[in-house]
Amino acid sequence: MKILKKLNSNKGASILLALMLFFVCFMVASVILSSATANIDKIRQRDENQKEYLSVSSAANLLRNIFGGVEYKGWETNTVYECFGELLEIRPAKHSDIAEICTEMDYQAGVEARLRAELQGMVYEAFTSHTQYVNPKPVSAVITREFVIKGTGMEDVKLKMSLDRDTYLLTCSLTLNDSTDVTFKAGVNAQNKESADILVKPDVDTHEVYTQIKEYDGTTSWDWVSKTYDVTVYTINTRITYDAGTVSKGVYP
Repeated sequence: MKILKKLNSNKGASILLALMLFFVCFMVASVILSSATANIDKIRQRDENQKEYLSVSSAANLLRNIFGGVEYKGWETNTVYECFGELLEIRPAKHSDIAEICTEMDYQAGVEARLRAELQGMVYEAFTSHTQYVNPKPVSAVITREFVIKGTGMEDVKLKMSLDRDTYLLTCSLTLNDSTDVTFKAGVNAQNKESADILVKPDVDTHEVYTQIKEYDGTTSWDWVSKTYDVTVYTINTRITYDAGTVSKGVYP
């Protein structure tokens, strides 16, 4: 009888069912926990991406405020002395033509003067390769500078400024974990030799010329005679103006 009771007992089945129920609850809890963890990671990643996006966007807008509408002005001149064509003996010595160029580009410093000054240096470097009176300087096809943009509440953003030597086109690459290219197009107003501004300074250069003089009695003699000459200044002006820029690639969460 005791053996039959043990065989008919439901205690073992109850324990098995309890274990199975515990296992199911454990699996459901694991799934819920994993899902919650994944959602937390997604939210954290989204927040990080949003912060990166805002940092790069803020840097891009800052650059547009700095460079949008800024204008750089440069000049070169050629001073031509008429005395150089004198065929007779002359004193003091004849002048040679003098070509000059500005030592830097003029611009309005305005906001964030440091970056505008850095761009001024790049523009001037390109400008020296375009000169027509002064011997042009060899310059790289693309002139670059690199910086880090820092600000309160934003990640540090790496900035690479690239200037096309021939067109003055400026491209700013902003890099965090991704990048965005801000392009500033340059409108260039430059004269050439044919359309240079011309300033004639009459009789400003004085020399003595050893020349033949006809006397009252009809005889001739040689003597030093004062003579004035014109000086002509040719000026070529160049202006490079940047528009407000366009963001060609953004960083998105």
